[in-house]
Amino acid sequence: MRSKLFGLSAAGILLGTATGAQGGTILNWNLDNVAVDPGPYADGTTYYSTIYDEPVTGGVGDAATNGRMAFEPPEGAAPGMKVMNDAPDLNPGQDIGNCIMAAGDATCESGFQSGKRYKLHATEAEPIDLVFNVVDSQETTDYRVFEKISNYTGGSLEGFERELGFGIGEDFTQSTAEDGLSFGSEARTQFPFELFGDAEEHPFHELSGFYDPTATSGYELDLAEDSMASSGFYGAYGDFFGDWLDNGEVPDGYFWDHDNDPETEDILMATYDEEEGAWIQRREEQDGEAVPIEPTEVSEAELLEDGYYSAAVTDLANLNLNYFVNVGNVTDWSTYEQGVGTFTLRLTPDRAVDVPAPQTAGLLLTGLALVVAGRRRQAGPC
Repeated sequence: MRSKLFGLSAAGILLGTATGAQGGTILNWNLDNVAVDPGPYADGTTYYSTIYDEPVTGGVGDAATNGRMAFEPPEGAAPGMKVMNDAPDLNPGQDIGNCIMAAGDATCESGFQSGKRYKLHATEAEPIDLVFNVVDSQETTDYRVFEKISNYTGGSLEGFERELGFGIGEDFTQSTAEDGLSFGSEARTQFPFELFGDAEEHPFHELSGFYDPTATSGYELDLAEDSMASSGFYGAYGDFFGDWLDNGEVPDGYFWDHDNDPETEDILMATYDEEEGAWIQRREEQDGEAVPIEPTEVSEAELLEDGYYSAAVTDLANLNLNYFVNVGNVTDWSTYEQGVGTFTLRLTPDRAVDVPAPQTAGLLLTGLALVVAGRRRQAGPC
């Protein structure tokens, strides 16, 4: 049975929770199929933990990679992701004792913009397998997952599927009903609020979204016990861009460093509209504040004169996910041995346009035409 969700479930009832006394506790991220950039690490530099489709403890060899975990000190730390159990109670309005999150100083209940989301880059539209070490315990343990997925696959995506299971690469098998592993019934995806969303509905934002200031946008989800698949957009992202943009396809923008503070995010003021061949401004500075305006065509000279700077709108390639993983009886898992088992959290990006390998010059030209047409459609109005 599947339920279609695009917001947080009010009921909060967890699927597939074990009823017996036996349960499981996640120890940590298993790095057998991961190669972590070695230190020492410098602040302000991005490093990667590259994820492979087979173990690489003896060397990478012929192993293939489809993704990587990014981390940037000082906020982030190696290897980019951590597991927390019995986390400190920092917020009386929350009850998140266990979570999977970004490695660093933040904990499960740390505040807004504290760097809780781990940053997973999909570099190919193929499966990416995160493996976790689990020990048996007395009861089912529920983990809140703070995740950001970024599209670095080289092309736009229609969506994604997440699966729970065992093994990696060609040896992966999906989890089955009542085997002590499941997703919870609460799940949500959302593109960054700075681009889509009404500030009056968010306690931590004073400025509504750049593209749509009235509502958030993300993917609806078909959520089952052991799988979670996107099923089309809610909100306006698709109206603007057609598909989930690759990091190299996002439009350029002009930003305002409103407070000269490197720790805060700069404000997007204008973007380049490929179809119009013009810069379109949607915000302007008034009395030291950025305020929304009707889309207005402006020149680059005007934007530079106002003190703005140019950069790619990379947040259009980023998707935030919140969901739960529930770990029950691990002793019957095929991976369980000497008190420790492993499970796999798999991500499979869904390519928007598949171009077959060319057999003739005619097929090659057809494939190129499809790619160009797809990219034009994805650019959309900005």
